[in-house]
Amino acid sequence: MLDPLARWRRCAPGVTGGRPPRDDRVARPGGGARAPGPADVRAGTSPRSVLAPDDSGDDGRVHHVELLLDDASDAAVRAEWEALEAADLPNQSRHRSASNRPHVTVTMTEGWPEEARRADALAPLAALPLAAHLGAPLVFGRGPFVLARLVVASSDLLALHGGLVERLGPLASDLLVPGRWTPHMTLARRLTAEQAARALEVLGRAEQPEGVGDRAVVLEAARHWDSQARLDEPLTGRRTAPGEGAAGRSVG
Repeated sequence: MLDPLARWRRCAPGVTGGRPPRDDRVARPGGGARAPGPADVRAGTSPRSVLAPDDSGDDGRVHHVELLLDDASDAAVRAEWEALEAADLPNQSRHRSASNRPHVTVTMTEGWPEEARRADALAPLAALPLAAHLGAPLVFGRGPFVLARLVVASSDLLALHGGLVERLGPLASDLLVPGRWTPHMTLARRLTAEQAARALEVLGRAEQPEGVGDRAVVLEAARHWDSQARLDEPLTGRRTAPGEGAAGRSVG
């Protein structure tokens, strides 16, 4: 049998040169796809590649609601950024904006509620903090690729997502529609197929930091990113990191 890295390498040319499998399926060696199963979210085992369009881009006109980790979980994800940096691979640590931090994009909308109805629109965020688990690595896109870490979709997380989608209005991306949304934390962007394969290898052999690899993390708070005003504002009570603000950030 091919190891997972070899399977991904075999699948990658078919993605860059042809039609990819559906977003919610996992590529099989030699073509075809299967629905993800429990093994696809087990941590620290074999990396999996979910081949789908990147759903985390900023088109210059949308509002993002993003969930943030507690300090310990944030540090664990940053440790994976640093492991990729040590291997001289693209990674999110290279974005030097003070507001760049691990997060889960929950909604992207073209409008934002007026102040009078904002509290009601954001009411689902009262569920925070939420316990969550980080699962297997994912590869998004048709090239260049995005490398991410799956956030296992619990019923509580799905309820929060669905509530926000219902209240905040039309989504700017169909990939955020309930049933299609794949919650994740971005680790790296703009990877070639070879870099993506190497990155999966790095993550596979690196010692899993505490909080990564199907272990509990905490989604502690939420923020709003206004891509027109370049505004990064807290939506819940978590303290703002030093220097975090409108100076720019990395999305995803």
